[in-house]
Amino acid sequence: MTRARSAACPTILLKNWQRCYAVTQTRIARTMTVHHGFVLILSAVWLAAAPAADKPALPLASPAAQQMLKDLLAEYNKGVEGLRREMMQKMSPYEVNQRLWTEGPFERLAHFGPRFLALARQNPRTDVAWKSVRWVVYVRGFSKADKAAALEQMLRDHLADDEFYGDLFQHLYRPGVDVETFYREVLKRPNAPRRVAGLACYSLAVWLKSHGEKETNEALRLLQRVRAEYADLPHPYDLKRGTLGDAAERASFEIERLQIGQSAPEIAGADLDGQRFRLSDFRGKVVMLVFCGDWCGPCRKLYPFEHKWSHELVDRPFAIVGVNSDSSDKLRAAIEREKFPFRWFADGSTLGPISSRWNVELWPTVYVLDKQGTIRMKKLGVAKPDEIKTLVDQLLAEPNASGNRSLK
Repeated sequence: MTRARSAACPTILLKNWQRCYAVTQTRIARTMTVHHGFVLILSAVWLAAAPAADKPALPLASPAAQQMLKDLLAEYNKGVEGLRREMMQKMSPYEVNQRLWTEGPFERLAHFGPRFLALARQNPRTDVAWKSVRWVVYVRGFSKADKAAALEQMLRDHLADDEFYGDLFQHLYRPGVDVETFYREVLKRPNAPRRVAGLACYSLAVWLKSHGEKETNEALRLLQRVRAEYADLPHPYDLKRGTLGDAAERASFEIERLQIGQSAPEIAGADLDGQRFRLSDFRGKVVMLVFCGDWCGPCRKLYPFEHKWSHELVDRPFAIVGVNSDSSDKLRAAIEREKFPFRWFADGSTLGPISSRWNVELWPTVYVLDKQGTIRMKKLGVAKPDEIKTLVDQLLAEPNASGNRSLK
């Protein structure tokens, strides 16, 4: 995924990665140079402030405090580079960068956490305090206790700041952050601005939605609250997706209609040549429904398996159905290059009507449906071919059930 690089809207820059988390991890790990590494990239991106145009930025700390933060970051980066050189003796550059990105610099540099926190406490409600606690929250490898202390200072000193609002949704995807407790604490604060409370309410619902069936009832209640109290607020990371109310409606649909064991909703659309077809046309077959795009690296990695399975199972009741997010020209080029042996719904973009209704934000998203159209697998952002093929074989071996469920 190519992320927008608008200097005028850094908040959206920081948040668009969530639409294809797996792609971002892979691409960053591949493109980072051995010399600079992940920490210097983080220095450039995660410490960037994002004040709104109509509100002053955070007060500046003293020049001495600014220099202390600069020196501390330099010392931390130097420690990471030393660790990198040691790891390079045992691993390839790609493996080193990927491990640092996914796991952080481990316990060896964890002692920097209290130093960043001390600097923040010495310069409360300033840009140095904000950048210091933000660093502790976002960089992997710091202790949960340090991250909790940093988040508490965020709540105490920065709850009404644009910088805090711009980062709020990001807490969903940071290792070591107790996001459920954090969002609940935000909702308890009577002084939380409406946009902060609304985004925390929505974010908590999204978090609960992805953590098991027993949490879905509360998630639905929170999403209903969003639609009742905060529906007019902007979407948390992509203004093209409408309002927070629109996002809550899509998330509610996903919970109510797109869980394992539920009958898959109907999809009606057209292929690249304008020929209309429906998902229900494949009833009686095991279906691998894949939402993807040629722009997405993990999506392209599925191509060889899709070709292989289409040919191996050509005489079996099996079908692959794609929902493609590319433009018409790019989809046509991909079809000509890859010679796909299956049909695609041409959805036009990641914001197309089919992808939007199915609340697809992680690419690829893969569903496997049995012969009756029941959802038997749901994979968001990461699709392991072996798991998919194992389930497909199991479903092909199942006898056909009597009766027919209608897709709605």
